[in-house]
Amino acid sequence: MANPYDFTARYTFGSENAPVFWDYAFFNGKYYTYFGALPALLMFVPFKALTGQWMPTSLAIIIMGVISIILLIALAASIAKRYFANTASWGMVLLMSVFAPLAVNLAYFGYMTDFYSVPIISSLAFTAGALLLWIHSRKRSGELSSVRIFLGSLLMACNLGCRPQFMIACLLAFPLFWKEITVTRELFSKKGLVCTICAFVPFFMATTPWMWYNYARFGSLLDFGANYNLTGFNMTEVRPSWFEIPAMWLMQLFQPTSVGGVFPFVQAVNNSLPSPNEPGLGGYFMIVPMALIGLLFFAFRKTMKKAHVYGLAWVLAIAIVVVSVVDVSGAGITNRYHGDFAWLAALLAMLTIFSIESTFAVLERGGCDCTQLKAAFLVLLVVFTLFTVFIYGFGAFSTGRYNALIDMNPDLYLTVKSWFMGFYAGQA
Repeated sequence: MANPYDFTARYTFGSENAPVFWDYAFFNGKYYTYFGALPALLMFVPFKALTGQWMPTSLAIIIMGVISIILLIALAASIAKRYFANTASWGMVLLMSVFAPLAVNLAYFGYMTDFYSVPIISSLAFTAGALLLWIHSRKRSGELSSVRIFLGSLLMACNLGCRPQFMIACLLAFPLFWKEITVTRELFSKKGLVCTICAFVPFFMATTPWMWYNYARFGSLLDFGANYNLTGFNMTEVRPSWFEIPAMWLMQLFQPTSVGGVFPFVQAVNNSLPSPNEPGLGGYFMIVPMALIGLLFFAFRKTMKKAHVYGLAWVLAIAIVVVSVVDVSGAGITNRYHGDFAWLAALLAMLTIFSIESTFAVLERGGCDCTQLKAAFLVLLVVFTLFTVFIYGFGAFSTGRYNALIDMNPDLYLTVKSWFMGFYAGQA
């Protein structure tokens, strides 16, 4: 073929001659996979060796999903304990433990159990584990644990073999260890030499094989092959203009959801932009409105500075913008890519919400009665949480999304639809 990346020409060639593989990297006449080689080595290869069968992607997603949920709940509790120990209530910690798994796009991955989801959900688990180890890197004796720092860095470096976008999480190490770097000098100093080495060595250990793998396939250490993907458009040439990217970015983050009074009550939304896109449930912050609270973090900078999380909040906010812009400019608009930055938004929202609760505590110590404000804030958080559950729950029955349930499992769809007969009054 003159241009194997031309979708129309490739479709015609595949129909008339031989099958053409979909969503593989094609380079110099050879097929390669660019989707999460590490999850394949950790789960799919052992499963094949032990059972002789191919591992269902749904099983891999369940495994990594359960691990992610456990680690995210632990992470929410750890953030409260480390930074807001005197003000975080058990009720708020419990609510954040519900919010964290709900806000990181796990519902989408649980529905779309295809191989696209495996690298992202694997990176989510590795990143949550890494952050948890870094947060708990200080021993009860007060010393830094070189072992925990090493393991945290190793898990973080594993993102390169899963979803490289998650490597931006490495930047969180600087605000997390800012005191150790600039004040106590337990890192990047002579007395902190062991811990510093333990922080960096895992990255060399983990990145070296992946970079060699990239070079062996594509002739570049940092080329993962995504641009050679055989998909619905030519990724080697097609790029959105600088005028389109802001509109695409806004739709990826803020496109309103479509809610109606007829089952399934939530419908897929489309956009009219001349750019790659998939039908989805809306922009991330419209599906998870509680995450919007995180965008107000700067309004609580005094409380955040006191808790030593203001720098962390800024890094999270900047990372959200960077990752989401890179995603839409490279591959278009899709709910799947919410997973690349949703965890960043969830962490930012948690820091802000705990800061707001801390602000209430300060006001009450000053003699202000915040009972009604606290109650209203709690009601708002619960409503936001229930709204997200509603969108993800009924969005699973949306007829306009990919792998629509009405096509994949019509019996289940019609059974659930029958429960709401009064809402559609005979409509199809």
